[in-house]
Amino acid sequence: MRRGPSVRCLALALAAGTCAGAPASAVISAPLPTSGVDAALATVDLGRRTLLDGSAAIERRQGDDVYVMMEARLNLAAGNLRPGARPSDYPVAQYLALERGVATLDAALIESLLERRPDQMASVRGAGDVWMRARADGSLQPVGLYVPASYDPRTPAPLVVFLHGRRAAEDEVVAAPPLQRLAERSGAIILAPYARGDAGYDGRAAQDVYDALDAALRAFTIDQRRICLAGFSMGAFAVFHLAALQPWRWHALLVAAGAMTDEARGEIAPRLRHSPVYLVSGSGDAVVTPREVRATARFLRAAGVPVREFTVAGGRHALHALEPALRRAWPAMLNEPA
Repeated sequence: MRRGPSVRCLALALAAGTCAGAPASAVISAPLPTSGVDAALATVDLGRRTLLDGSAAIERRQGDDVYVMMEARLNLAAGNLRPGARPSDYPVAQYLALERGVATLDAALIESLLERRPDQMASVRGAGDVWMRARADGSLQPVGLYVPASYDPRTPAPLVVFLHGRRAAEDEVVAAPPLQRLAERSGAIILAPYARGDAGYDGRAAQDVYDALDAALRAFTIDQRRICLAGFSMGAFAVFHLAALQPWRWHALLVAAGAMTDEARGEIAPRLRHSPVYLVSGSGDAVVTPREVRATARFLRAAGVPVREFTVAGGRHALHALEPALRRAWPAMLNEPA
C-alpha cells in the first residue's frame, strides 16, 4: 500500500499553527500560581543533575542523541512552569499535575537509563515511562504507560494505544489528567509510544508503535477483543494509516482533533471497515476545522466504515478542551461491537 507524505506535511503545518489555511486558535496565557511549582521544578532540577552526572556514561553507551533528547525534555518542562505558561482555560490543579507528572517521568527515565533497566513495562502501575529497544535500528525509544488501579493480571484488561501530537511526547499522554481519568473509569491500560517524536509515525516510527504493542501484550493480560488505536492532533491523523497496516489488530479507532487527509486515503479506508471510527472534535478548533472533520466522516461512511462523531461546543485544539466528548467516545470505543 502506497503511503504519501501528507501526514508529515500536515504535522509541519500544525507546528506552524496553520492547517488548510486556517489560523491556529488564539490562546491567552494566564499567570501560573506559584503553589505547586516549586515541587515540580525541584524534580526537573533533580533530573538535570542526574543527567549531567551521568552524561559520560549515557553518551558512551547510547550516543549523543539520547542525552540531547532528555536535556531538551527537561528544558521544556522547566519552561512550561514559567509565569504565564498555562493556557487560560486549563484548570490550575490539572496543569500542575500534568507538569509534575511529566517531570517525574523524565527524571525516572534518566535514572533507569543509568541503571540499565530497560523494558520494565510489566512493573508499571499508574503512570510510567520505560525504554524499549527498537527492532528497526536497535535504538532505545521511550514508551509511556498508564496502568489503572483496577488492573489485575488474572483478568484481561482493554488496551488503548494513544499517539501523541506534534511538539509533544509519550510522557505528556500518560501524565494528562483527562486520559488518566478515562483509564481509571474504564479499566483500560494506555500505551503511548514516543515513536521518534515528530516523525509523523512513518517508517521506523510506525514499526516502533507495533513493537510497543507487542511488548505490552507480553507484559500485561490484555483483552484481545478490545485493543484500540487512538491519537490526538498529529497522532490522530496517523491513526488511519497506522491502523491500515495491520487492521485485524484493532477493535476500534478514536481520532481526537484529526482528519483523514492522506493522499492514499482511497486505499486506506476500505481496510478499516471492520474497525469503527470515533471522531472527537471541538467546534472552536481553528487548526483542524469542523469542516475537515465532517468531510472525513462523509468519506469514511462512503467507504463503508462505521463512524460516530462527538463534538465539544466551542472546544479548541487542546486535549483537555475535548474531555467532555472524550468521556462519551471512550466507553463507546471500548464497548460497542465492531
